[in-house]
Amino acid sequence: MANSFFPLRQVGNLDLQNLGETLWDWRFCGSCVDKPSCTASGSCPWSRAGRLSSYWAAFKAITKTYIPDHVGDPPALRHHKDLLDLIKVIKDRPKTSRKDLILEHFGRRMSIENGRCTHDQNRAFGIAASILLCMASADSHERMNTIEAGMPFPPWRDTLSIETYMDETFPQDLNAYFDYNRSYSERGVVLGALSVRNLQSVRINLEATSDIRYHLMFDNSTRVLQVFHCTSVLQEILLASKENPAASYLPQALILELLDTMQLLFPPNQETSDLRGSLVRRQGFDADLLFNESAGFRRHDDLMEVTYAYFGNRLARLYDELKDPSPRNWFERLFEGGTKSAERKMLMATTIGVFIAVTIGLLGLVIAGFQAWVGYQQWKHPVKDQ
Repeated sequence: MANSFFPLRQVGNLDLQNLGETLWDWRFCGSCVDKPSCTASGSCPWSRAGRLSSYWAAFKAITKTYIPDHVGDPPALRHHKDLLDLIKVIKDRPKTSRKDLILEHFGRRMSIENGRCTHDQNRAFGIAASILLCMASADSHERMNTIEAGMPFPPWRDTLSIETYMDETFPQDLNAYFDYNRSYSERGVVLGALSVRNLQSVRINLEATSDIRYHLMFDNSTRVLQVFHCTSVLQEILLASKENPAASYLPQALILELLDTMQLLFPPNQETSDLRGSLVRRQGFDADLLFNESAGFRRHDDLMEVTYAYFGNRLARLYDELKDPSPRNWFERLFEGGTKSAERKMLMATTIGVFIAVTIGLLGLVIAGFQAWVGYQQWKHPVKDQ
């Protein structure tokens, strides 16, 4: 009975292996089927399963909450195979609209009235898309097709294909900091300043996210910078695309740029290595952070000069925050007024100096007044000698 209410709750090693085969064209050695790890061959992709632990955890978290409608037709997802079939349909047909994918896929085995998709089918599609695209799952079709108040990203509308949706979600915009008109040294100054250590010096804290859309999203009110930490998934996509370029269901330029931003945050040195270990142990970052590299996953025809067309604006905002930190408390906010950090500090120092001078002056006035009162009392009431 429990399985009928939660058909995707139980996830075994074989389910994860089938997921890897669907997403990244994994081919196994044959001796590790349904086993937790593979030690028979270093070339077997299942030997890398441990580095995908955060992605497996995200997959389980998304699938375990699926509950079929149980009204009329059979559930849209009866078991994990149905989910993997739907993922494959989305992956293999990047130019087909969302609505057409749902109608054609579920129309093969379920009744669809008047060309309309059911709530359960839309929910199943949302789960499959979130697993494929490394994005948070939408609980309902309405949420996917309605721009909520404060929603920072466009919804995947029925008329959009996966290619168009990704273009809308990750528009390319070359920031002035990374324009080719700027010299290499000028760009180097900006990029070299964006290490986590420097960000921490202005009270910016890191938070792991498994939603690729939130990578490098900075919330000034909480001083939290979100970092996409399931980088092992991106590396698997790049490995698969080396043999088959069509296997990359996310834009390769987006993947490489994201991996390169990780190099900016965590430059290769001992201090950063210690910080990575701390983030993995204490804040739940994926263990792949300890081995983060991007150059090894580039093809020979990939451009080594990154333009940061996807994440350039977010990097620029972080750099601006480093140059001109936001006020930390109510007293600093009194002097904000559009001024930069140096000017704000000068105003604060001047104001504090004036306040101290006025305070000392008032104290001097009080003391002088008290002394005058004492003198008056002595004059008015002289003490007679015995």
